[in-house]
Formats: sequence, C-alpha cells, structure tokens
Amino acid sequence: MERTGDAKAAEQITDEQLLREVMNTVGRGLRRQSYELNREGLFNVEYADILGIPFDFAADPVVAPVTPPKRSVRVQAMRDRAALEIVFPRVGGYRVDLPQERLTAQFTEDSRLTLTPEIVGPCTVLMEGIVGEGVELNAEDAFRTLRPSTISYHLAKRLLETRLRDPGGDLPVHLFGQAQRVVREWLDGGYLVAKGVPREAVTYLELAEKAVERIYLACQRSAPGEQRIKAILDPYNPRGSTRFVNFTTTKTVYETHPTRCHVNYAVCDSDWEAELARVLESHPRWMTGGTTR
Repeated sequence: MERTGDAKAAEQITDEQLLREVMNTVGRGLRRQSYELNREGLFNVEYADILGIPFDFAADPVVAPVTPPKRSVRVQAMRDRAALEIVFPRVGGYRVDLPQERLTAQFTEDSRLTLTPEIVGPCTVLMEGIVGEGVELNAEDAFRTLRPSTISYHLAKRLLETRLRDPGGDLPVHLFGQAQRVVREWLDGGYLVAKGVPREAVTYLELAEKAVERIYLACQRSAPGEQRIKAILDPYNPRGSTRFVNFTTTKTVYETHPTRCHVNYAVCDSDWEAELARVLESHPRWMTGGTTR
C-alpha cells in the first residue's frame, strides 16, 4: 500500500517480492565505501545502520565517521626528462647455461615419469552422430605407427626449442644428435613408466613438457665445473623502459629530483625505500647537469 498507493495491488504482492525488496534495501547498506587496504593489509571496519528492521535486541547503533579518500598522485615519466630514460631487460626466467659442445645427463630417481590413465586421460572415445553408426576412436591404433625413434625425435626437438635455444635466437641444430642420444638414454633406462596406457602418450604436449623438464634437469646435474645461471628474456617483450611508467597510487611517494630521475615520484612501501631514493639522488657520482657515469 505504501509503495504502490493501491490497496488491491498491495494484496497481490507475494512473500518472494517482499523478501527481494528487503534484501535490496539491506544490500545497499552492506556495500563497502572504501576498498583501500590499511597498514596491516586489511580493510578498515565499516558500519551500516539498517532501518526498517526491528532489531530490538541489538546494541545501540555505531555511527562511523566517513573516511575521506586517501590522497592519490600520478606517477609518470616526464617528457622534459626524456634524457634520463632508463632501458632495462625484461627477464622471464633463468636457466643453467649448458655447454654447447657436448650434452650429457645424469639420471636419478627424480628423472622418472610415470604415465597413468589419470594423467593421460581417456584413450578411447565413442563418436556418434544423430543418425548413422557410431565410430570408436582409439588412441592406441594411432600410437602403433610411432616408432621409438619417432618418440626420441619428438622429445629431442622439444628439448632444443624450449630449453637449449636462447630467446629470439636460432635453433641449435648442431646439438640435435646429442639431444636425441640423451633422450634415448632416458627411454632405454626405464625412466618412462607406462601403467595402463601406451608409453607413446608421452608425445602429448603437456606430457612431453614434463618429460623434457626431467631430462633437462639431468643434463644440469652432469654439467662439469661451476654452473652458470643464464637469464631468459621475455620473448614477446624483451626490453622495458621508464617512459612507459604511468599509474596512480595512494601509497607514500618520494618526489624525485627533476634532473636525476625520469619519473616524477618513487613509490615507497617503507621508510628505508624513501631514504634509499634520497641517498641515490645525492650520490657524488652524479655529475653537474644531471648526467651520470
């Protein structure tokens, strides 16, 4: 009646509609006003006064003051400081730099890969249309055409492409024969175990990746001398630059010197980061005029 002004229409309102109306009213009060995290990494406590519900047993309502939004600043590269741009490599990961003359492997129990139906998935699928006779597709029939040399070829190729080639570089084809020899040692040594599934399933992309990872780790173990770690650049975006910095933050910032930093602010998660920025900018190796050596 109060909502529609029509007593007859009010009688037609169902319990479901009343519940939906109540939940919509309560739901507006339960939405947060601020999603900023405090120093403990948590949301600040917020209270809502729910009107129209007789919570007589509840305590007195708590009136929470409205928290003003935090001051935000835009951190960005300044056009008038383009001479201070810094270009840096974008590293996607690291790997051991193996010798390029001869590959050897030292297999252990960790080199073993066990294939089971749970890992491989179904090998037999029944394909049926709306009309006509169904056809049973069996992966084992396709695997019968794969010879052991085909499996070693597939894994050796994967090893070269994903582990031994530098990003953006040419495929080290001179290592293919040695890579295939190492793969055969892994296969012949019984480190590929198939239980209830054909061992040729290792040529599946996901399983081949697991096999190659085990073989590559075995090659790292047998590398002579001190291992040298090599950075792997992001193949799609190998270089980054300070000229792409452009975002808004509510964190504490340190205002940088206009002749010593391409970016206008340094974001500080702690006091020592702000102190580090200050020390770096006041370092005596900075030359007059903002150039560095």
